[in-house]
Amino acid sequence: MTAASREALKERLDAHREDMLCDLSALVSVKSRTDDIGATRAALRFVIEKAEAWGMKSGYTSKMDAGYAEIGEGEETVGVLVHVDVVDAGDPARWPFDPFALHLTGDGFLHGRGVADDKGPAIVCLYVLRTFMELGVPLGRKLRLIVGTSEERSWTDMAHYAAEFGMPDFGFSPDGDFPIFNIEKGYCDMRLIFPETGLLDEIERAHSGQSPNSVPSKAAFKRRGREERVFAGVAAHSSVPREGDNALLKLARAAADEGFCFGRFIADMFPDEFASPLGLGDGGDTYEGIFVGRTVACPTVLRKTDEGIMLNVNIRLRYGTGRARLEDAFARRADEYGYTFSVSEYTPPMMVNPRQPFLQQMLAVYRSFGYPGGFEVADGASYAAAMRNCVCFGPVFPGELSSAHMEDERISLESLMRAGLVYAEVLRALGSGSGGK
Repeated sequence: MTAASREALKERLDAHREDMLCDLSALVSVKSRTDDIGATRAALRFVIEKAEAWGMKSGYTSKMDAGYAEIGEGEETVGVLVHVDVVDAGDPARWPFDPFALHLTGDGFLHGRGVADDKGPAIVCLYVLRTFMELGVPLGRKLRLIVGTSEERSWTDMAHYAAEFGMPDFGFSPDGDFPIFNIEKGYCDMRLIFPETGLLDEIERAHSGQSPNSVPSKAAFKRRGREERVFAGVAAHSSVPREGDNALLKLARAAADEGFCFGRFIADMFPDEFASPLGLGDGGDTYEGIFVGRTVACPTVLRKTDEGIMLNVNIRLRYGTGRARLEDAFARRADEYGYTFSVSEYTPPMMVNPRQPFLQQMLAVYRSFGYPGGFEVADGASYAAAMRNCVCFGPVFPGELSSAHMEDERISLESLMRAGLVYAEVLRALGSGSGGK
């Protein structure tokens, strides 16, 4: 087998463009919200069955919550971690099209839930492996596409996958931005219950948010005998709340004026995206001299339950901050605002040494396309934190809109194809057998 040129890789990927769009359209049409097990399994099977039809080695976990497609031979494995579950579409009125139907508009943008996060990159990377098979790209390592179904929530899929198949030696997750994000903030969902003693029966409805990791664009509050009040905002990924307009904060200010504890807590504790009064972080953005960003927090989901008013606070904790500090911060305010709390989801921050040979290879390939940049800190968390020696890498290029979790999620088709060529060159370099951990 002879090495294919970059031009040959591009030509073959471009030749598959219509097939990729057809497959992406079919995958977007599967409403694979994380909590819909039947739909996430259907999305998983769609990807893996494609790989099997093309002659790739494949497999599923016993729980059918993760799978893989593999090409190549060798003692080491390069992993590409993707997911086919998605967050809720949010407010349908804020979408110009059906969120679960792929649309390619005249300006060259693909619209649909999951086109950027993460169904688009999953399909592109699958076709990169197909292209390698067709061109006979020589490989000294195995290349394995690992497909999960619970990235937007619990990551139990990756735990099951690791237990049954083990994890790759190194790799990346195409589930964010370029260039290389070797530091990721941790993830925590803190669940608070406000009994609202003496006032709970006054509340007929308190509702905001569909996904714990999205800034809510809509909130509603109704007291008995009064008109329901609806508050509007703009959805965004909860790791960057500044990019949205949180409707729940508006509801909370109104509820605080009426003496509700949950309203006072939200209004008092979230004057900024750092929840500074809570003291979740120390206000710094470095760890042992390395920039790691600041801890960010955002109220995302509100419901009336039999126990009281349930509030979810989504936290993105910087490297060097642990679970104990978060729990201490909420414990200090519990009596004052009358709530109980518990951690419902937690993933610690991660950092990968940028001097590792595989990262230096990735950086050299990325820069060979003429793009500047090096190693950066990701505000959000990706599957990169699920395995050692894994980083977040694309598909959104610097200066382009990152619309994950937003209403009207979209990505430029040209950029997605360009990302595919970058992934092809990176996987060819990593799969060659040179470099490594």
